[in-house]
Amino acid sequence: MTLLPVFSPSTAGGATIENTDDSFTTTSTLTPSFSSQAIGTASADRIIVATAAGYYSSGMTCGSYSIAGETGTQRLDGSGGGNRPVMFSAPVSSGTTGTMAPTWVGTPTSYDTSIAVWAIKGSGANPTDSGVAYAAQGSSTLLSVTVDVPAGGVVVAYAICFNVAGTPNSFVGVDQDFVTATTGTDGQTFHAGGSKAYAASQTDLDITLANTGTPERALSVAVWGPAA
Repeated sequence: MTLLPVFSPSTAGGATIENTDDSFTTTSTLTPSFSSQAIGTASADRIIVATAAGYYSSGMTCGSYSIAGETGTQRLDGSGGGNRPVMFSAPVSSGTTGTMAPTWVGTPTSYDTSIAVWAIKGSGANPTDSGVAYAAQGSSTLLSVTVDVPAGGVVVAYAICFNVAGTPNSFVGVDQDFVTATTGTDGQTFHAGGSKAYAASQTDLDITLANTGTPERALSVAVWGPAA
C-alpha cells in the first residue's frame, strides 16, 4: 500500500493559507495559459491568489489575469526593470483545479512566464496591507517589504531573480513554499514563494528574501486579514 503525503495548510485560528501549485513556461506568448493547476479544496469562502513574473523589457505590465475561469483583481504590479512579480486574486468557490492565464501587455524581449497559486480561506475579500521591493543586478541590498498583519491574518510573498549572478535562498517572515529554477530564452531565472498565517497581530513585520550573489530581483508581498 502506498501512503500519500497529507498537506496541512498554514492556519493560526483565523484565515488559512495553502500554496497549491507553481509552474513556468518558456513558450513565447503574451497570453500564456497554465491548465490543471491545483487550487485546493472547494469552499464557499475560498480566495485564490495567483502571481506571475518573467523577464521582459521595462514597461511591461499584466493587463488581466483569468483565475480558474474568474476575472482576477490586481493587487500588486510588481516593481523594477524587467522583473515584474504581479499578484491577482479572485473568489473561486468550486473545483480543485483550474487554468491560470495572465495576459501581458507591451513589447517584451522574451516571453518566459512563471506563476504560483495560493488558496486562502476564512479571510476578508481584500488585502489589508501590501508592498513591493526591487534591487538591480549588482546591488547588495536585501529585498524587504514591511507590513502589518492583523491577528488571524495571512501573508503571501512572491519573488523573482533573473540572471546567473545569483539565486534566491530563503525567506524571513514567511515559511518558504518553493524555489524553482526556470531556465528560459534569456538565461537562468528563479522564482520563489512563501506564505504564513499569524495568530497574533504583527506590527512592522519585515518580509525579506535572502539570496546568493547579486541578481536583478523583485519581491511582492500582500496581507489578508480574517473575515469579519
